[in-house]
Amino acid sequence: MSCDPNFADVALLLHFDGTNGSTTIVDSSLNGFTTAVCTGAAALTTTDPEFGTACLNIPSSSDFLQINYSGGGPGPSLDIWNTLGDFTIEFWYNPTGTGPANIVQWNDGGGFPNLFLYINGGTSLIMSSGAGQPGGDVNWTLPSGLTPGTWYALAFVRFNQQYYAYLNGAQLVPAPYLFTETITATYTTFQMGGPPNGQEFFVDELRVTQGLARYTASYTPSGPFADNDCGATVPNVVGLLDAAAEAAITAVGLTVGTVVEVPDASAPTTVLSQSPVGGTVVTLPASVDLTESQGIAVPDVVDTSVLVATGILTAAGLTLGAQTIEPSGVVLTGNIISQSPAAGAFAAGGAAVNVVVSGGLPQLTVPDLFGLSQSEAITALLEAGLVPGAIGSAPSQFVPAGEVMAQNPGAGAAVAVGAIVSFVLSTGEAAVGTLFDIEATVISQYANSPTILQLVNNLNQYVDQSTNFANFFNFVWNVDTAVGFGLDIWGVIVNVSRLLRIPTSTDYVGFDNSATPPPDWQTMGSDQPPQPAVGGAMYTGYNATEAYLLPDDAYRQLILAKAFANICTTTAPAINQILQNLYGPGTAFVLNTGPMSISYNLTFTPSAIQLAILQQSGVIPTPPGVSFVINTDV
Repeated sequence: MSCDPNFADVALLLHFDGTNGSTTIVDSSLNGFTTAVCTGAAALTTTDPEFGTACLNIPSSSDFLQINYSGGGPGPSLDIWNTLGDFTIEFWYNPTGTGPANIVQWNDGGGFPNLFLYINGGTSLIMSSGAGQPGGDVNWTLPSGLTPGTWYALAFVRFNQQYYAYLNGAQLVPAPYLFTETITATYTTFQMGGPPNGQEFFVDELRVTQGLARYTASYTPSGPFADNDCGATVPNVVGLLDAAAEAAITAVGLTVGTVVEVPDASAPTTVLSQSPVGGTVVTLPASVDLTESQGIAVPDVVDTSVLVATGILTAAGLTLGAQTIEPSGVVLTGNIISQSPAAGAFAAGGAAVNVVVSGGLPQLTVPDLFGLSQSEAITALLEAGLVPGAIGSAPSQFVPAGEVMAQNPGAGAAVAVGAIVSFVLSTGEAAVGTLFDIEATVISQYANSPTILQLVNNLNQYVDQSTNFANFFNFVWNVDTAVGFGLDIWGVIVNVSRLLRIPTSTDYVGFDNSATPPPDWQTMGSDQPPQPAVGGAMYTGYNATEAYLLPDDAYRQLILAKAFANICTTTAPAINQILQNLYGPGTAFVLNTGPMSISYNLTFTPSAIQLAILQQSGVIPTPPGVSFVINTDV
C-alpha cells in the first residue's frame, strides 16, 4: 500500500476489508469513527472485491451503512458541506444492473437525504439537494453508461466553490459547475445506500478528504487508498548549529523534540547527537530529539591582572584576545575593566575573550585660569577634578588686581586626576624702571609727531625687560615676596620641603594575612602612638591624605626658620629664637630636662601642621645624641 502525503486531511477512510457477512466497518482515518450497524442486509462480502479481502454490498433501498459524526473526532471534520472550503469524495462502484442507485448522502438524521450523489440508470451522475433545499440538481453525463459487474472509480470534487466529477479519472461535463445552492441544514450523519435506491451495488475503498481538492483535471486512479502518511527521512544534523538543524528538520515535515544541552568545547548550540539518527525513515508526524553543546562557561576575569586572567582563561579552555587600554579612576592600572564575552556566557573551546585594561587615572586638561578671581579659579579647578595648590601674589601693570596672572601647570597641560595647580594673583602694582628714556632718544625733528612717538613707545614696551626683571626679583629672588616655584627654589637652597606628612587619627578596618613586616592588610586601631599603624582592606601602610602641601606664607616662614637654623649654633638661645620665629614671641621655648635630654614646650595646642613642622621638617636643630620630647599647653 502506497503512502498518502495528505493523510492528515482525510476525514473518513473505509477499506471495507473483513470477513464475509461482517457488519463491522473500520474507519482508518485519524477520526476512527465507529460506524452504525449496517441496516438491513448491508454487509461485507468477500466475493470479487476491487481491493483487499472484501467490499460492501448494498442489496436494496432498505439497506445502508450509516455514521453519526455529530461528536466529531481527532481528525478533520466530516461536515464538509457547510463550509466554503475544498473537499474530495472518491470510491469504487460496481453496479449489478442499470437501475437507479443512491450511493453517498449526508442528512440531518431524518429518513430522507439532504444531499446525495445518485446514479441514474447508469447514464448520469447526479448531485441532488433533496427535498426542502433550493438550488436544484446537477447532472454529469456518463459517456458510455455503466456496465453491470464492472468496477468504476468515481470522484466528486469541490474546488474554489465549483464542482467537478470524474469517472475512471476522466473529467465529466459540465466542468467546472458552479453550484448556487445555499446549505442551511445541519448535517450530522453520513450514509451509503438507502432510499431512493432501487439497484443493488457494491462499493470499495471510500475516502473523504476535507480542505483539499485532490483532482482539478483528469487523472489516473490508483488504489487501494493509503492509511498512513508518507513519512520522512530524518536528516543528519550533527555538527550544525541549532538554527540550521531546526531548518533542516522542519524542511522534511518533522519537528524538533526534546533539546538537551551539555557542557562541551564545541560552539554553543552545536548538535552533538540526534535521535532518530540521520537517514532513518519515520512516519509523520514525528520529532527529532537533539543533544546540543552548551559550550564553555566564560569565567569572570574583571579586576584581575592580564597575567592572572590569561591563566584563568587557559584553565577554562579559552584564550586571551585583544587588549584595549582605557583610563579608569576605579580599577587599578593593569587590571581588567571589562570583558567580552561577559562572565557567565558560553563560548567554543579556544575562543578568544577580549578585555579592556585599565591605564590608570584618566588624563585631565588644566583649565585656563587667566583673568579669574581667586574663588573663580578654585571653583574651575575643583570642577575639573584638580586640586588648588599654592596661591601667590605679584604686581602687574597689565592684569587687574585680584585676577590670576600666572598658573602652574599651564593651561591645556595634560595631568592626572587630583593633580595640584598653583596660581598667582595680581596685586595691581605697577612695575618700576624703564629700559631707556624715550625723550632723549627721539630727536627734536620728530618730537611733535604723535605717530612716531607712539611707535617708539610701543617698541619700548615690546623690548622693555624691566617688568620681567621686577617679576623675577619679586617672585623668585626676594624670599619675602617669592611665590610658587620661587619658594620651591628657596626650599631646595635651604634644604626644607614644602610637603609634610600629617599623621591622622582615622581608624580603618582591614586584615593582616602576613606576619612579615610590612603588613599588607592590617588590623583596626589608631595610628597614633603607642598604637601600631593601621589601614583598611588593600591598605599599603601609607595614606595619600596624610600628605600636606604648605601654602606660600607658611612655607616662606619655614624657609626663613631653616635658613636661620643652617647658620646658627645648636644652643638653647638659638633654638628659642627659631621657635619664636615659627610660632611667635612668647609661644615656645626649649628646656634642658636632664642628662642628654631636652624638651620643646609650646604654650598653646598646636595644629597638626604646626606639630608636623616641629617633628618632621628638620628645621629645629637638636644636639647630637640628645633626646627630646614635645610638651603642649605649657
